[in-house]
Amino acid sequence: MGKSKGRASSSGLAASLLPEAQGAVPVVGFGGYHGASRVEPAALLASSSADPDGSVRLPPDVDAEVLQHLRRLGRKDPTTKLKALSTLSMLFAQKPGEEVVQIVPQWAFEYKRLLLDYNRDVRRATNDTMASLVSAVKKGLAPHLKSLMGPWWFSQFDPATEVAQAGRRSFEAAFPQSDRRMDALMLCVKETFLYLNENLKLTTQALSDKVTPMDELEDMHERVISSSLLAMATLIDILLGVKLQSDGGDSMNTESKSHSKVRSATLSSAEAALYMHKYFIDFLRSKSAVIRSATYTLLTSYVKYVPNVFNEEAMKILSSTLLGAFNEKDPLCHSAMWDAVLVFSRRTWPLENLARPLVEHSLPAIKSMDSPSLVKLLLVLVEIFGPAPLFLKSSEINDDKSYVEPYLSLFNADFVPWCLDGKYSTCSSKIDLLLSLIQEECFFDQWCLIIKHTRAKQKQSVDHKISHTKDQFELLTLILQKVRERIAGGKLKNLQRSGSLPEHWRHDLLDSVAVSVFCDLPATDSHVHFLCAALGGSSQDDQICFLSAEAVCKIRGSILKSLASVLITSTFEWTKSSRFLLLPVEHEHSKILGEQSLSANLETAQLAFQVLERSLFALKTHEEDSGFSHILSALFIIEWECSMALVLAEESDLKGHKEEINVEALMCNTSDDHLDETVHLKANLAERIHAFRQSLIPSFWNDLHSGTLNRLVDILAQSVRYAVFDTIDLPIDRTAVLCSEWVVDMLRLICLDHIKLQSFFDALLSEGEYWPLWVKPSLQNGHASVKIQREPLTTDGTELKHQRFVAFVDKLVLNLSFGEVILAPLSSFSRAWVAADMICTWNWKGGSAFSTFLPSLVQYMKTEPGLEVSFVSLLLDTLLEGALMHESSDWALFNSWHLSDSEIEKIQDRFLRSLVALLFTAYTKESVLRESDAHVLFEQLRSSLFIGSTVNRKCLRTLPFVMSTIIKPLTEKVRLNEASLCTDLLGKSILSWLEEVISCLSSSPREVAQQDIEDWMQVVLSCFPLKITGGTSKVIVKFEREISDAETSLLLTLFSRYQTFYGSADPSLSSRETILSKTVELLGVKLTAVMVGYCWTKLGETDWCFVFRILRKWIESSVLLVEEMTDNINDAAVNQTSAQDILEKLKLIACTMEDLTFTFAESALVTLCHLNLVDNLHETDNSPHLQLIRSGEYAESNDKMMENILRLFLASGVSEAIAGSCSEEASSIIASSRVDHLHFWELVASFIIDASPQIRRSALDSMKLWGLTKESVSGLYSILFSSEPISHLQFAAYSLLMSEPLCQLSLVKGSSVGEIPLSSQESEMGQNIESMPDSEKALYLRDELTALIEMPTSELVKTDLVALERVNVFVAWALVLSHLQLLPLSSATREKVLQYVQDKISPSILDCIFQHIPLKTAAPSGKKKDVELVPEARAAAEASKGAITTCSLLPYVESLWPVGVLQMASLAGSLYGMMIRLLPSYVRTWFTSLRDRSLSYSIESFTRAWCSPPLLLDEFSQVKESIYVDETFSVSVNRSAYEIIATYKKEETGIDLVIRLPSCYPLRHVDVECTRSLGISEVKCRKWLLSLTSFVRNQNGAIAEAIRTWKSNFDKEFEGIEECPICYSILHTSNHSLPRLACKTCRHKFHGACLYKWFSTSNKSTCPLCQTPF
Repeated sequence: MGKSKGRASSSGLAASLLPEAQGAVPVVGFGGYHGASRVEPAALLASSSADPDGSVRLPPDVDAEVLQHLRRLGRKDPTTKLKALSTLSMLFAQKPGEEVVQIVPQWAFEYKRLLLDYNRDVRRATNDTMASLVSAVKKGLAPHLKSLMGPWWFSQFDPATEVAQAGRRSFEAAFPQSDRRMDALMLCVKETFLYLNENLKLTTQALSDKVTPMDELEDMHERVISSSLLAMATLIDILLGVKLQSDGGDSMNTESKSHSKVRSATLSSAEAALYMHKYFIDFLRSKSAVIRSATYTLLTSYVKYVPNVFNEEAMKILSSTLLGAFNEKDPLCHSAMWDAVLVFSRRTWPLENLARPLVEHSLPAIKSMDSPSLVKLLLVLVEIFGPAPLFLKSSEINDDKSYVEPYLSLFNADFVPWCLDGKYSTCSSKIDLLLSLIQEECFFDQWCLIIKHTRAKQKQSVDHKISHTKDQFELLTLILQKVRERIAGGKLKNLQRSGSLPEHWRHDLLDSVAVSVFCDLPATDSHVHFLCAALGGSSQDDQICFLSAEAVCKIRGSILKSLASVLITSTFEWTKSSRFLLLPVEHEHSKILGEQSLSANLETAQLAFQVLERSLFALKTHEEDSGFSHILSALFIIEWECSMALVLAEESDLKGHKEEINVEALMCNTSDDHLDETVHLKANLAERIHAFRQSLIPSFWNDLHSGTLNRLVDILAQSVRYAVFDTIDLPIDRTAVLCSEWVVDMLRLICLDHIKLQSFFDALLSEGEYWPLWVKPSLQNGHASVKIQREPLTTDGTELKHQRFVAFVDKLVLNLSFGEVILAPLSSFSRAWVAADMICTWNWKGGSAFSTFLPSLVQYMKTEPGLEVSFVSLLLDTLLEGALMHESSDWALFNSWHLSDSEIEKIQDRFLRSLVALLFTAYTKESVLRESDAHVLFEQLRSSLFIGSTVNRKCLRTLPFVMSTIIKPLTEKVRLNEASLCTDLLGKSILSWLEEVISCLSSSPREVAQQDIEDWMQVVLSCFPLKITGGTSKVIVKFEREISDAETSLLLTLFSRYQTFYGSADPSLSSRETILSKTVELLGVKLTAVMVGYCWTKLGETDWCFVFRILRKWIESSVLLVEEMTDNINDAAVNQTSAQDILEKLKLIACTMEDLTFTFAESALVTLCHLNLVDNLHETDNSPHLQLIRSGEYAESNDKMMENILRLFLASGVSEAIAGSCSEEASSIIASSRVDHLHFWELVASFIIDASPQIRRSALDSMKLWGLTKESVSGLYSILFSSEPISHLQFAAYSLLMSEPLCQLSLVKGSSVGEIPLSSQESEMGQNIESMPDSEKALYLRDELTALIEMPTSELVKTDLVALERVNVFVAWALVLSHLQLLPLSSATREKVLQYVQDKISPSILDCIFQHIPLKTAAPSGKKKDVELVPEARAAAEASKGAITTCSLLPYVESLWPVGVLQMASLAGSLYGMMIRLLPSYVRTWFTSLRDRSLSYSIESFTRAWCSPPLLLDEFSQVKESIYVDETFSVSVNRSAYEIIATYKKEETGIDLVIRLPSCYPLRHVDVECTRSLGISEVKCRKWLLSLTSFVRNQNGAIAEAIRTWKSNFDKEFEGIEECPICYSILHTSNHSLPRLACKTCRHKFHGACLYKWFSTSNKSTCPLCQTPF
């Protein structure tokens, strides 16, 4: 068993825990301990002699375990000490500070002793434990600080680094701030000196007992003495050298006075220590080099900060001792020794008498020792006496400068080799000495000697293959840096004329060395440092350069070539062209770089970039040549190339193309690893370049020479073009995004002025081989113009590159602005040709004219209303000129009434398409173009319509496309009664065009060219625009012009002539064999729509007869077409041989559908739509025209057309359902065929919603007689949940499924019209429901609903908020809930559906619903202000309230499309509102299972605020209105208290039950309380109470229904019907059935549902009462 911490683990600890007897004599154990407390012998004797009966008092509250481990610290074994220290450290951290602080006195004793321990781990652990102690006791340490400070300070100078660091950490743990640490030292200065003095008195024998080996004792003594000496030296340095320097003022504040006292105490303590240890002479004579070195350090501190203690006697003693120190041979002491000698000599010795003898006798020794301190001493002597007097004999020094030659000889022979060949430890000092030896009279000779010597050493190392080249470059670097510092700081006192300027230090050898750096590959960091030191220019102010202008120019060229070498092995083709821009002429150096490996080139480029980065401003000098601009360009290009390489790598990863491992791949592993390394190097270089470019301030670019800046932007523009055109490894859109980001980043960085910016874009967008393709710029008479390319010679490669550049320009416009890139404001040359070419290109990867470019143009026109008129005019003229060069297609097939992006895209001619798109966007969508532009365009077309007397056929066929888009702005002034010359001209033109087409129709079909009729009718119809608008549920036809009487008259004439013309050409009406062209016939249908829209009040009976005949013909044609397709699909599904076979057949069926039939039918539907609108708007009007439409044959025709449209709709849905039974892909084929005729199907859907019940029933019967494999309801579900959804069709399908008679078929599987019993029929059926077998009782929803509402919620919550699956699930729930709302309360079907939902469907669907209702989570806290809802939550809140109030989900389903986040939130809110209304128990089950309290509180608050108030109001209203009240039962409502009081009286018995509804009903349970009972036993009263509670809590419906059911339960009990022994209720709480299943033995009757639950939970099939088999 392990020992408990609270128990004694040894006899010593057990004894220490025993209570001491009063007056007992303390027993002192081994080592002078009593328990864990050390008892000093003197104290013990004194105590014994003074009071023999006294006892040693121990801390009463110290933990026994702590005492035990403190005692273990006195053991000899280091392992025991380490364990004890580790345990104490943990105990200190665990125990409260008040308890730990009592052990500090005992710890202080052990701490002092352990710091002297031989084992370094013990000392380190001691300091770690000290850190734990001070962290625990904190301020409790203050009373003991003076006793601890000495050893604490001493521990930080332990020779073992880890011990010293542990000591510092413990000290910093107690005093985290440096000021606090300083204050602690000042407070304890005397005690610290006292402790250190005691340590210095220690002898080897005094440190430990005799058992310790002598070598250990000596090591311990050496460590204690050296550490104490260093601690004392540092203490003097800190307190006297830093903190306590005397204040200069007369007045001293309190803090200064305190510092003065501490300074005085420090000086006195230091002086006492010096005299106490006899000037530390004995330590200077110690055998230990460590002690001697520490003593030198201490004496240095004394001389610096306590010089007044050195009296004459001390000077004699120390002088002789320090002079003898020249014989010191141990290198360990040299540094400290010479520091002491130097300081001592400066303050005390007469140097003029000492200098020459010292140099004469000691120079050879100094040179051999190579000590930094000796070099410093020589440097001081040189500064004081000068080099010549110090090193030359007196006879060699004359006034005539004859000393120069011997001095140069001495300098070259002795000092240059010694100073330049020494150790690195003394190199810096020796170079300082060498520079101080340079004299003005021989400056150039001496500087030449220095450079020649380093150059010779460099060549020697290369010749002998010795790797000392780096050393020589570093030496040169150090020399140049020191020269730079002296020039910048004005410290060249010995050089006033020669050597005072940077150019004085320039030398041909220095230039040659610098220039050769990039030739001596591979270069290293030392080369870089040398070049940077020679060039300077690290900042704008650094103008010190030691190289000539020619050398700088050569270095610039080498840097450029090194940077460009990165591009040599690039995998991108465009980098080769860019590299040629940087280096138009190959050079030998480039050839060398090209032969190197990629990694070597990258390393060279890295070094070249480092030189550029550190010496930018030096390389910028003389920037007029091309070198500097090319270097800056190279930086951009390298970064761009690397960014493209990284994007390519990402694209490859995304594609996931993983090749199988084969032998070849294994052989290439090594090269792949090398490639990864080079990619990493390149990325690192690019990252550094990017950071460097970003660090350059704008003034750097602004200060560049204009030529430099121009060359830079020109190279970058050309490089971007190369990258766009020649990149084939990346997708077009990705390349476009990347290159546009390059340009944006470059422009943001360089900040070009307007002129240079436009010059850049001129170069970037300039005409080339692949761009532009359709419109090219030209200059005519000095003005900007364009040149249309009628039939450009293109290849696949040309078009691909053109597409790349168009995509790039598009992204550039999006990232910058249309005005900046395209418009070229204030420029002499507009770039309208760019916009024209972009629009003509139409589609490109990542964008299109409609989706990206035209919106950018319109947005700019909105923000800049003063858009250049010339630009818009030139753009319109360009597109119109191009359109008039080609003959366009038939306008009749162009759906100008329902104009959209997709419709315009069908125009074949690219110029006409571009023109119509621009006009549609600028006029119809945004209304940003001026009316004057439309007038100018109209006049241009009108003037081009005739060439002499001949019609310009191309213009004639272009005219209707343009007129249909500009007719509204052209006629706007007419509508406002603001006539003008232009409007008059327009009116006259339309009249003339009407007359022209009437004249064409005046002749017989054989006598006139139908082409003329087509062309002129198209022009005329384009002048009478229709606009189809409306939402999901309704389509409205608007007529956008007010026409004159003259136009009306001519239109009626035209319609009459067309009827005659049509009748003469129609085979069914005429015996002639003339065939009417489909185009003319289609134009006739469109003319019919125009006549009904503009002139319906003027039409006669003959006209209406023609209208209805045309409408019936084409609507029936479309119905026959769709029904034929449905038959073919049904046959293909029945006779399919394989999945692939059915897919091929369906694709063929979908492709063979005649598009023209849908076009005719669409125009007919537009006419019929307007007719119905007119009828509805003038419902109370009984004018002859309306009576004519509503009566007789016309009314029947209208009903028949409506039925045909409904049949067409159902047939399309059934065809998709049949295909869906084969596969999802087959269903998608049929659904996609509807998308091709979107506007037609939207019109069809608008009629479906308004169809009368009779028409629906008739169409349903027709579909049923057809005998297809799928019925109509399946077809509606296929449309509703289609894989290619069309919102209008979906809402129409939803409306049909919820309307009579289809609502009887759309919920339950296998039902038919009239089969679902309602109201009284259902109640009769309910009487026999218990006797039915289980298979007959079960209710099955339709598969389409079941598949969605039973979808696992775990899958649904992971989908996107607007995902198709989620939308379908929500719509399915809306159908189910809407059906529940429609079913009568007493309906058995309703009860079955409720039971199905409760049992089969997880309520976690509410998790998905609340994903759309973002509520700010908050913890419940008393009163809380309502948090403002985000838009989605606000929409959901209003929808939930509306659904509860109106009991309908239809408005929210209707507004769902087009699907968006806000629309889904609204639908989710309405579903939640309807659920808590119809399924309160279901929702409560979900809410009570929530584990997130914050979320549940937010949902509860949301429900209480938005849902519960209208729901409670409705509940109370239902209770008062729907519950039958008689003499036995009454109900009252207290709305303010949310209470319903039910009173039941029967004969002499009665009971009052109060139902309390929570404010967040129905999330919280309803409480039921019995307030009064009469004549009812307590047991029965409780049973009734529980019965009502069960009814109101389990009811999925209104409270009123639960109360009514409970009242029926009461009535039946008084009628003598026995309750179910399982649920103790007569009526079942869920299905309201009676207990009818009786046990054959005990005769008790049970509910079927209760028995089923009993059997399933008990796993038995016996009677619950008598236990006999049931």
